[in-house]
Amino acid sequence: MARREKPKDDRRDRFVQEYCKDLNATQAAIRAGYAQKGAHVQGSRLLSDAKVRGSIDQLLAKAAAANQVTIERTLKEIARIAYADVRKLYDQNGNLKPIHELDDDIAATIAGIEIDEHREEGELQEGGEPVPAQLTVTRKVKRFDKGKALDQCMAFLGMHKSLNPAESGGMALTINLSGGKKLK
Repeated sequence: MARREKPKDDRRDRFVQEYCKDLNATQAAIRAGYAQKGAHVQGSRLLSDAKVRGSIDQLLAKAAAANQVTIERTLKEIARIAYADVRKLYDQNGNLKPIHELDDDIAATIAGIEIDEHREEGELQEGGEPVPAQLTVTRKVKRFDKGKALDQCMAFLGMHKSLNPAESGGMALTINLSGGKKLK
């Protein structure tokens, strides 16, 4: 007796496409046409399927290559933030350098710049002449989190210490009973 093949489920292919958008299996399953009620189970099941996982990995690798997302480039950006010297933002007089004068490494550490210009009208001089308005410019530079970047570098290098006694070689437990016997 000839074995009948199951008809291809286009929802699986759509799940792959949808999952790659936000890496959320539940939402991808819903967008792919699976029932909302069991979408979390369906999404998990699909992710454990070798063919689906292979398709996802292939699509993500293609997108990463097209956008030049590499481990080396990502680590370089994290390292720029982790090892940046804030003094490079300022000139020899302690003034904030113009953005076009910053080197690539220090510019990569800036998350945003806020500029606030405030003009104060001057008072009247003795002869009735107004004092020229005073312009005050405040620049606020927001930088990426250096501590987080250092933590990411440490994680990549395997420098985090395990807090789990089972992972650090175990632990010894001694119990003293009231009769003076020790259990080990």
